[in-house]
Amino acid sequence: MRKIRLPEANPREELELLRKAVDMFFQLDIKSLKYEELYQAGYKLVTSKHGRQLYNELGEWLSFNMKILTTKIRPIEEPIVFLNSIKELWCIAKTAIYFTSQTLIYLENRYLKENKLIGIRTLGYKYFSDVLLKNSGNGKRITNAVLSEVKKERDGEFIKRAIIKAVSEILFTITESAIERVYYDYIEDPYIAKLKEYLEVSCEKLISELTVANYLLEAEKIIEREVERGKELLIPISQEKVFTCLRAILIENNINAFLVNDYSWLEELIQQNRLEDLSRAYRLLCNKRNPQISGRFAKTLDVILTKIGEKSIQQPIAEHSWLKLIDNLIAIIDKYESMLLNQFSKDAELNAIVKKILVHLVNFDDTIYKALASYYNYILNKNAPQISNPEQEQRAEGLMTIFKKVRSKDSFAMWYIRLMAKRLLGKTSKSDDAERSILKGFKAECGIQYTLKMESMMKDIVLSQNECKEFLDMYEDLPCQFDAFVLTNGLWSFSNVTISSVLPSQLQIIRKRFENFYFEKHKGRKLMWKMDKSTIELLSSFTSTNQRYFFTSYMMEGMILLLFNEYEKINVELIWNILKIPNEVIKDSMAILTKMKILIQDNNNYVLNVHFKSKTMRVRIASSDREISKVENDKETETTLRREREQRIDATLVKIMKARHHVSHNTLIEDAIKILTAFFPPDPLLIKLRIEHLIEAEYIIRAQNDRTAYIYNA
Repeated sequence: MRKIRLPEANPREELELLRKAVDMFFQLDIKSLKYEELYQAGYKLVTSKHGRQLYNELGEWLSFNMKILTTKIRPIEEPIVFLNSIKELWCIAKTAIYFTSQTLIYLENRYLKENKLIGIRTLGYKYFSDVLLKNSGNGKRITNAVLSEVKKERDGEFIKRAIIKAVSEILFTITESAIERVYYDYIEDPYIAKLKEYLEVSCEKLISELTVANYLLEAEKIIEREVERGKELLIPISQEKVFTCLRAILIENNINAFLVNDYSWLEELIQQNRLEDLSRAYRLLCNKRNPQISGRFAKTLDVILTKIGEKSIQQPIAEHSWLKLIDNLIAIIDKYESMLLNQFSKDAELNAIVKKILVHLVNFDDTIYKALASYYNYILNKNAPQISNPEQEQRAEGLMTIFKKVRSKDSFAMWYIRLMAKRLLGKTSKSDDAERSILKGFKAECGIQYTLKMESMMKDIVLSQNECKEFLDMYEDLPCQFDAFVLTNGLWSFSNVTISSVLPSQLQIIRKRFENFYFEKHKGRKLMWKMDKSTIELLSSFTSTNQRYFFTSYMMEGMILLLFNEYEKINVELIWNILKIPNEVIKDSMAILTKMKILIQDNNNYVLNVHFKSKTMRVRIASSDREISKVENDKETETTLRREREQRIDATLVKIMKARHHVSHNTLIEDAIKILTAFFPPDPLLIKLRIEHLIEAEYIIRAQNDRTAYIYNA
C-alpha cells in the first residue's frame, strides 16, 4: 500500500493565514472564513513540528487583539456604563477564543496535551485578565464601579444588578479557568471589606439608639437586605462569606451584651409573649455554625425559663392555692412547648433543656403532688362548677401532661387515693366513666400495678351498692333510711383505729339486721364499723320560727344532736355516760356545733340555739378532721410513704431475682432502679438496705463462689 505524502508546510503562509483568522474572530467576522483550510493549516504546522512556534505566536495574536479591545473602553464614563462595556468586550473575547480553540483543535488535543501546556481557552482568558484588566487599570475601575453602585443602592437608588452580576461571573470564570485571583481581588475582597466598614458604622449607631429587641429587628432587616443583594450581585461562593461577615459584626461581636452582661430583654420577650421577637432572637443568636454562641443562648434560656417557671408556682404554693398552682403549671407547660415548636423550630438542644425545666417545675415542691391530686378531685367532683366536656377533656389532658413528668408518682398516688376515697364514699364523684378514664391514663403511663388499688376501690363501691340494695329489698320496715359501704380492710386510706360509741336504739336495730344479712351471705368474714367515718342526716324544727332544717353531719355530731330529743340541756359527762364517746372527741364535736351556732354553751352545759338561722334548709356540719390532722401530718406522711416504697422495692427485687435466679450486685441495683423510676426517684442506698433485709428474711442468699452476686432462695 502506497503512503500518501502531504506537501511540506510553508510555516509563514500557514501562520499568516491563522493570524488573519484570529483577527477576524475578534472582529466577529466569521462568515467568510474557510474553516477546513484553517484546520489543515493548524494540522500541518503541528505535524511539521512547528507547534511551539504556532503556540507562541498565538499568544501574541491574542495579546494584540486584547489591546485593541482595551482601546474601546472610554477613560471616563458612568460606572454602570463601564461595567456594561466590560461585559460586551468579554462577549467578543469569549466568542473569539472559542472559535480559535475550535480551529486549532489539533494543536489543543495533540501538541498542548503532550507538552503539558495550558489550553487555548485558558490562554485567552489569561490574556484578557492581564491585558484588559490588570495592565490597563480596568480591574480597579471595576472595583470602584461595583462599590459605587452598591452605595447608590444602599442610599435608596435603583441600580442595574444584572450587569454587576454578569461582571462577577465573568471574573469568576477567568479566576477558575486561568487560575487567577481577579474575582477575589477586584470583586469579593473589596465588596466584603466595604460591607464590613458599612456594618460597623451601622452597628455602633443602632446599639446606641435601640433596645436589644429592636436592634435585632433592624439587624435582621440588614442581614436580609445584604444577603439578598449578595445573591443578586455576587457568585454563590461569596454569598456564604457575606452572611458570615454579617453575623460576625451584627451578632457575634455583641453576644456578651445580648446574653452575658444583661439578658433581661429576653426574659421580657418571654413574659410578654412577644413571640415574633422571640423567634427572631432564636434565629439570630442560636447559630448552629457556632456551637459556642448556640450554647450560650441555650444556657441563658435555661436560666430564664427556670426563673419564670419557678416564679409562677412559688406564690400559689405559699398561698396553698392548689387549683391556681396547677393552672399555672399547665399554662407554663403549654407556653414552653409551644415556644419550642413555633419559636425554636424543635431545636434538639433546646428541647432537652425545656424538658428538663418542666420536669424540674413539676417536681419543684412535694406539695405539687397534693395539688395535682386536688385538681383531679376538682374536675371529678360533681359538686364542682360545671364545665363543658371539651374543657373537661382539655384539663384532663393538661393534668396528664403534668402527671407524666411527676417523679414521685407513689407520693401523688397516696394523695389521689385519699381524695378518691372521699369522692366515692361521699357519692360526689361525677361518674364512674370519668373515674375510669383517668385511671386508664395512669395505667397506660405506669402499668397495671399502679392503678390496682384504685380499681379495687371502685370495685368495692359497686359490690357495696349491690349488697345494700339486696339488704333494703329484704328489710323494707327500717326505722330510718340506711346506706352502707362494705369496704376491703387495708385497701382504703383509713386508720385501723376506730372511735367506739354506743349507738341510739334505732341505729342498733339496723346494725344488727345488716350484720345478720351479711354474715348469712359471707360466712367467716368480719365487719368493723367505722362510726367516725359514717354520716347521718337529721330533720329538725327546734327554732323559734319552727323552720325545718336538714342537718348532715358525721355520726359523732349527729348522735350528740339526737340527745336533745330527750334532754333540754346536755354536758360532756352526760354524753360520755350515754354514748361512751371519748372526751377529746366530745370536746371537738361540741366546739364545731357551738362554732356553727347550732348549740349555745351555758357554763358547762349546752342547749339548742332556738334563734338559729341558715340561708339554706340543708346545713352541712363540718368535720372536726380529727383523723385528717394526723394523716396529713408531715412526719406520718413521710413514714407512710417510706414504708410503701420499701414494700415496692422488696417486691421489685424479688421479682428480678425470681426471673433470673443468679444476679450480680450491680446488675440487681441497676435493674431495680430502671423499674422503680416509673414510681419514684430510687435511692441506691435504700435499695442496698432492702437487699440486706431480703437476705435476712432468706428470700435471697449470697453466692458462695462470688460474694458480689445473689441467688434466689425459692
